[in-house]
Order: sequence, then C-alpha cells, then structure tokens
Amino acid sequence: MRSIVLAVVFFSTACATVSGRAARPLPTDGTKPVQFAALGATYSVPPRLGILDHDRKPGMAWLDFVDNNTGCKGGLAFIATTDRSVLQRPHAQAVESAGEFKRRGVDFKLVERTQPMLGDKAAVTVTELKTRNDQAAEVHFGLFVPEQQLFVAGNMYCDDPGFVDPQLQVLALVVDSQTR
Repeated sequence: MRSIVLAVVFFSTACATVSGRAARPLPTDGTKPVQFAALGATYSVPPRLGILDHDRKPGMAWLDFVDNNTGCKGGLAFIATTDRSVLQRPHAQAVESAGEFKRRGVDFKLVERTQPMLGDKAAVTVTELKTRNDQAAEVHFGLFVPEQQLFVAGNMYCDDPGFVDPQLQVLALVVDSQTR
C-alpha cells in the first residue's frame, strides 16, 4: 500500500522540478551547513538536509530537500509579498491534497497546529494518512512576516508520521537561521 500513498504525494509536492529544466542540487560535504540565499537573506541548511533542487528569481526563492536521517522529503519557498492573505494558501493546498488522497482511497485526517518560526507561529496543517497496511503524513505550513514583506511556505512528506514534529523543528531551525 505504500506505493499508493507515495503516488499521491508525488502528485502534490510543492516545488517540483519544472518540466524541461534539470534539477539543480546544492552540494554539501556532509559536515557543514549549506548557506542558501533568498531575497536578501541567508539561511543555514543543516547537512542532514540534502538540497535536491533550488531556484531563485525576482521576488521568490525555493528549495526541495530530503532529510538524510528520516527520509522525509519536502520544499521551502520564500516569497516577497505584502499580501497577508497568502497565509491561507498552505491550508488550501492541504485541503486540495486531501481531496486527491480521498479519490485514491487513502483515509486522512487534517490536524491544525502551529510551529514557532522567526519569533512568530507558523500555521501548520498536518494530513495524517492511513491505509489498511500503512500510515504516513503530509504537512503544509506558512508564515507571514509583515515587517520583512516575506511569506515562508513549506511542505513535506514523511513515510513515518512520528517524524513530523522533529522534522518541523529542523525546518524551523532553517527559517530561524535567517541573517540579513
């Protein structure tokens, strides 16, 4: 059954590689954090997160990662905006993704949480997934920082739902490492 859950997750990844463009991983020596520049700030990505792909363009930067310790996969996006309504997007993405899980016959439960990031609390929606033989979790989160005109959004998928909270903490460390 794991293949059913994985097939749905590949459908719903946030920052999948754009068709026709080769993935651009960021190399690491495995011992030092990778410095990722986004919108005038730099973020420190721990070596346990392998950056599978990334891109930067005016007003936006993103990266896709895999956690080499847990196997969780996901993405982070940094978007310049003054529109506070962007905070609704991660939850809307979670609901849309849940609809796809439902169509595929995977049981799900949406759980709302928060995660401290950049001195505030990011809105988090966890989709707990379950089949007769398997369970997993998908997460969408967002944080709007008005004084920086910055929206940070992310998603991740973990085969083991027990990794969700520790993985959110690792991603919070990345976002909180912001230096300007």
